[in-house]
Amino acid sequence: MEGIRIIHMSIGDIDFKCPHCMERYIDENDVFLKKCNRNKSHYTKIKCECGETFGMTFDYKGNAVGFELK
Repeated sequence: MEGIRIIHMSIGDIDFKCPHCMERYIDENDVFLKKCNRNKSHYTKIKCECGETFGMTFDYKGNAVGFELK
C-alpha cells in the first residue's frame, strides 16, 4: 500500500460565551488558541463588552470554553 497516508483531523467547537453576560465569541482565526498556547497556564483572559474579565481555554476534547475568574 505504497503512497497511502492516513490523516487524522480533530475539529473542536470554536465558539464560547462570556460566563457573565453570555456574549458569544468565535475563534475563527485561532487568535485565542495561539494566546492559550503561549501561556504556561494554557488559558487567556478576555475583557468582554459587558466590562467583566473572564478566562478562556480549550477542554480535553478541543472545544473552546469560557469560564469565570475568581
